Amino acid sequence: MASEAETGRFSIAQVLGDAVGVFRDNPATMFGLTLIFSILPSVFVNYLEVQTAMGVDPESPFDTEGFFGMWLLSIIVSIVVYLIMQAVIVRATFVYARGDGRASIGESIGAALPVLGPLLVMIILFYLGVMLGVFLLIVPGIILAVMWSVSTPALVVERLGATEALGRSRALTKGSRWKIFGLYLLTFILVVLLGLLMVGIFALIGINIEVDGTDIGLIGIAIASILEGLYNAFFAAIGTSLYVALRQIKEGPDTRQLEDIFA
Repeated sequence: MASEAETGRFSIAQVLGDAVGVFRDNPATMFGLTLIFSILPSVFVNYLEVQTAMGVDPESPFDTEGFFGMWLLSIIVSIVVYLIMQAVIVRATFVYARGDGRASIGESIGAALPVLGPLLVMIILFYLGVMLGVFLLIVPGIILAVMWSVSTPALVVERLGATEALGRSRALTKGSRWKIFGLYLLTFILVVLLGLLMVGIFALIGINIEVDGTDIGLIGIAIASILEGLYNAFFAAIGTSLYVALRQIKEGPDTRQLEDIFA
């Protein structure tokens, strides 16, 4: 069978398989990182949101005592842990996808911390560009999202600046963007279907996981946070697996020239 580099195409099944495989073959690191940097912070943020909603009198639009403080705290926590989660999952997935075995939790965190500043700038530029594109008839936003879809792993792995990472992603995705769009569309559909199935199951047993009211309860908050954390981690793993596949297409299968970065 011809390799991806030989055919000039990546396999959607292979990318999804690598994203699933890194969780299957390295569960302690992957689920540990997801728990530390996504699920537990999500529990905290979701709890803050529910408590804030309970503290505001719905009959008084001016009753905002403590609201903005709680809201700002939840936003800051969300941003910080999202950045760390993206970086650590990218690191662990990259090690697995290029065939180097398993990355430890400590190694992943150590590789992630130095890139948090550029990563924050890059993500701001990413979302500003995509939102502007969506505002301009939606399609340009989708094009930019696909074009920049591997900017996070490019920045984390190659230690690039924010704009350099966006440019690197644009170069890597060139020629594969329709297929990348198909990959994310398929993944989104599968995740939505799975989410609906789980919501239905939880509804049958009387658990509300909608974080938009005052009756959710701690069990509902925990379940919603677990689902949110796994969703974010899985999409980060898919982006990294895609990045490795695109590198192989553009530059051949040898990705070990980056070994000194993680030495």
